[in-house]
Amino acid sequence: MGGTVMCRHLGHFLLPGVGASVSVARRCTAALLAAAECRNIGDALLVTSELVTNAIVHSRSSEGWVRIGVVDIGDGLIDIEVLDEGAATVPFPRIPDDGKPCGRGLWLVDELSAKWGVRRTGDERSAVWALVDTPEKQVKADE
Repeated sequence: MGGTVMCRHLGHFLLPGVGASVSVARRCTAALLAAAECRNIGDALLVTSELVTNAIVHSRSSEGWVRIGVVDIGDGLIDIEVLDEGAATVPFPRIPDDGKPCGRGLWLVDELSAKWGVRRTGDERSAVWALVDTPEKQVKADE
């Protein structure tokens, strides 16, 4: 018999597609996670920053908005989803080039997430989501 997953919508917010929104998204996500008593949220905040940055840089969100949603899906997993204004291409990770200061966003998301993906909406927008672990207890390296 399958178990029931209890998801808890922590919140969502809409921000303008400008660079300053990245830090605002990070602070809003931190506040939502803190209110839900999530611990060890550093990875979730970095993933939020990367997804919002990608939406602003690589989609029409630079002329519009990004929508960020945060859901606690249980067992310490948080679903972070960023909906952009659409683009001609679907987001995909690149192999980082040590000689360039950019191009690591989705690679980092892939490294820090239990799972991530892209969902296209009917109006050519992309929702990039990531499941990020926020373990209750951080294990020390020497344990």
